[in-house]
Amino acid sequence: MKQKFSLYAVAGLTAAILGLALAGCARQPEPVNTQATIDAAVQATKNAELAVQATIDAAVQATDLAQQAQATPTATPVPTLTPTLSPTPAPADAGPAATPIPTEEYYTLSEEELAALIDQAATEAAEAAVQYSNAAAEAAADDTVTAAEVETIEVYVSAAEEAVALAEALIGVYADVYGELAVETVESLDEISAALVIIAENTEAMNLALEEVNSTLEQGAAVAQATIDRLEATAQAVQPQAEQVKQQAQNLSVVTQAQIDHRVQELLSLQPTIVADNPQAALESVVGFLQAGQQAVGDGRLSPDELQKVVQAGVNASAGLKGQDIPQLDEIAGAIDRATGQLARGDVGGFKAGLDDVTGKVNGLDIGGISKPSLPQPSGDRGKPSRRK
Repeated sequence: MKQKFSLYAVAGLTAAILGLALAGCARQPEPVNTQATIDAAVQATKNAELAVQATIDAAVQATDLAQQAQATPTATPVPTLTPTLSPTPAPADAGPAATPIPTEEYYTLSEEELAALIDQAATEAAEAAVQYSNAAAEAAADDTVTAAEVETIEVYVSAAEEAVALAEALIGVYADVYGELAVETVESLDEISAALVIIAENTEAMNLALEEVNSTLEQGAAVAQATIDRLEATAQAVQPQAEQVKQQAQNLSVVTQAQIDHRVQELLSLQPTIVADNPQAALESVVGFLQAGQQAVGDGRLSPDELQKVVQAGVNASAGLKGQDIPQLDEIAGAIDRATGQLARGDVGGFKAGLDDVTGKVNGLDIGGISKPSLPQPSGDRGKPSRRK
């Protein structure tokens, strides 16, 4: 039997993680401090974990109170588990739960941000799995299981379910947007995903076992030893996969960062192949850069060929602008350099903001004898998300 707490606890956890990450992703024309954004997302996860732990502590306290009550003839009812997340949500019957952040919002995250959040979500899923495994073993140690003990286990199971769902959603987005660029990272993600599937299957089995225990307790009967053994065995079976996910998540950031650094070094070492010899031609090369950039990210995905084409166009345009010895054109060249650097690092959202910056600087030009070129219209929102295949 699922407890209504699970909707509140994990909604708070998910919103905290994504809220900070998305806030950190607001695109500015100046260089983005990506590490600060990742640090903020990681800190948000830690804060959410503390809130969930407070709720778990309440459930454990409820178990202790129930066990003390069973030792005296004047036992009081087991306290009802109350979420301690801040702000405290309204009861389930007071209205619908808050609308989850749509999956489309994940597509505004950079490659580094996605990898960091996948690491956090996968680790959280593994830790919750270990916790419900340990809680089940502790509950079964005296060959009896109480309603309060079931409630405690359910808190951990719910946390594991929601963390798995979040990790899988983020993995799907990463593979969809950056999969062609980061083959090694995707291979690591496939391994994590396979282990998460096993954890998810175990949580389903745990829910069935807990429902059986709850049904027995609601009838006022003692839980059969076979049922207790099955509950404990199911919980213990998840331990190897949980430990595997923890190790894989720790390696993910290393693999991802190595790939990004190699890609950036390779792309930003490109030399110009065509350099404009006059201001007007230099501005026309900016049009080519904007067109290539919009085409590359228009579907929300990025291929190696697209990336190479955009960066080369940016290098050419930047070189032509800098060669004119005109301060306003130098500013446009700087904006192009920043945009191409963001794209090379796998920051599609930041790159699109960079394209807007370049467009704004060209439209604001006021140089005698030089005509502003006709610029391509912004491509609009990124491509709609698709399921990972």
